[in-house]
Amino acid sequence: MKRRTQIALRQSINRQNIGGQIALRQNTHEQITRSMTVAGLATSCVLSYVPAALSVVFAPSADEPAPRSSVESPSHGSLCPQTLASAERSRPVGLLPQNAYGKTLAAHPTLLFYLPESNADGAVFTLKDEDKTLLYFSEISLSGAESVVGLTLPDQAPALEVGQRYQWFIVFKCEGQLYPDSDYINGWIERTAETDLQQAIATSSELNKAKSLGLSGIWYDSLAILATLRTEHPQSLEITAHWHELLDTVGLGEFAEVPIVLPN
Repeated sequence: MKRRTQIALRQSINRQNIGGQIALRQNTHEQITRSMTVAGLATSCVLSYVPAALSVVFAPSADEPAPRSSVESPSHGSLCPQTLASAERSRPVGLLPQNAYGKTLAAHPTLLFYLPESNADGAVFTLKDEDKTLLYFSEISLSGAESVVGLTLPDQAPALEVGQRYQWFIVFKCEGQLYPDSDYINGWIERTAETDLQQAIATSSELNKAKSLGLSGIWYDSLAILATLRTEHPQSLEITAHWHELLDTVGLGEFAEVPIVLPN
C-alpha cells in the first residue's frame, strides 16, 4: 500500500513537471511571437512613417487656371511609331499638376518630364509668352531609356519676368526628324516674387525648402529640389518617401520609381 502511494505521488509530480514545462514553453513562444510582432510593426513604422511636420505636398493657390491636359495626342498614339512594344508606358508626360500649370521663384527654372523607353533620339524645346511670341529655342539630346528628365532654362535664355506666364513645348524627334504628327508635351509656368517666402527659406535645409515651396504652391521649385535630393541620396528612405508623397499629391505617383536624369 505504501509503495503504491509512493508511485502515485511520483507520477503526480512528473505530470506537474511536464505540464509546467509545456506551459513554460507556451508562454515563452507567446512572448517571442509578441516580440517579433512588435518588432515587425516598429520596423514597418520606421520605413513608412513620414512626420506630418516634414510632409512635402503641393497646395495650389486659388488663382491658378482651370485644368488642362499637359499631354497632346498625335494620331499615331505613341512617342514614336517605332516605340518599343515592351515599354510599360508609351507616352511622354510633363510632371505637372493636372492643370498643366505651375509657379516658380527662379528666373531660369528647372522643369521635369517623363520619357518612356523608346526610339526618340532627341527633342526640341521652345518657350513662348502669352502672346505666343517665341522667346527661346533649343535642341535636347535623349538616350531613349525610360527616365524622368530635368531641363533647366540656361543662362543664355531670357530670364522669366515676375508676374508673367509662359508656355513651354517639348516636341520629340524620331530618327532625328520632326514629323507633322510628332508627339509633344507642353505646360505653363509663371514666375512669382514671394519675397517673404524667399526670406523665410533662405537658411532652411533643402528638404525644408521643398516643403515650404510645395505648401506655398511653388510647384516647379519644390519638385526640382526633391528631384536633386533624390539623385544625391538614392538610398535615403526619407527622401524617397517625400518624393513619392509630392508626386502622389498631383496624381503622378506611378513615376516615383523611374530613374531621374538631371542636367549637369
